Amino acid sequence: MSKSLVRRLLADKGFSGKAFAAQLAAWGTAVLVPPRKKQRAAMPSALLKVIAEWRNRIETTFSEITDRMELARHGAHTFWGLLTRTAATIAAHTLQLTCPCQHLTEAT
Repeated sequence: MSKSLVRRLLADKGFSGKAFAAQLAAWGTAVLVPPRKKQRAAMPSALLKVIAEWRNRIETTFSEITDRMELARHGAHTFWGLLTRTAATIAAHTLQLTCPCQHLTEAT
């Protein structure tokens, strides 16, 4: 697979295992995990800032989807119901971020 077609999976530190990374690499996916403390000491501060910004963005998005949009309390009874509610919640979150209409995001 060419380098331009390599997919990247941004994962948590819990997915930093070599076997997991090797399996996904065989499927054409590179696993990106946050650096450990010893690795961070040798990194340039500009790169650490970028990593911190992305981590903050991801954590904020997860919080908005699970807490504010109540996906953590989805109430689905089947797998397909859960899949449908998850897709609808992610679509609503994306629309909320891209829609210039502020009245759609304000509580009534």
